[in-house]
Amino acid sequence: MAISMVILFFIVGLCLPVLLIFSTLKLIRSRRPWVRLLSLLPASIFVFMAYQIYTAFYPREEFYREQWMRNVGAPLPASIVFDGKDATYPDIHGDYSAIAVIRCQKQDVETMLTQVRNNPNFQIDTTKQTVPGMISGFADIVKGVDLQDPSVVMVSYAGPWFRVSILKDGNTVVFERHSS
Repeated sequence: MAISMVILFFIVGLCLPVLLIFSTLKLIRSRRPWVRLLSLLPASIFVFMAYQIYTAFYPREEFYREQWMRNVGAPLPASIVFDGKDATYPDIHGDYSAIAVIRCQKQDVETMLTQVRNNPNFQIDTTKQTVPGMISGFADIVKGVDLQDPSVVMVSYAGPWFRVSILKDGNTVVFERHSS
């Protein structure tokens, strides 16, 4: 199993991009205009692959909105601003972690808290632990945010572990998702 994964990684991760680049260059060097036009096909496949790999390592804002929707069951308010976000790349089993620090207005915080409280999977976290930050870049994400004593912490253990911390400033919400 492990050998087949290494071979697949070698073919898809190294050979295919190199093949696409060389075929694009070969087609561009042709003297016939219609053959040059064919170079758009491998070039667009290469750009698509590069974009997919980039968004796998650096997810877009929609990824975090989807995580909230999937775990809480209601959408995030449109007016929120992501202060920091990070996610780990899924491992071979599909397990990953994600964290987002959100700045929003007081009424948005109340809306988000109501959404979490209305979800039967969530309960108040009574462990008295601070926001744990299981991602390696966690310190950079929450730079300048006081995490020592959140005012409300709700946690869900249904499916992946999902924790929502509303900080005492009333404008900052931190949510984390961890599987396995």
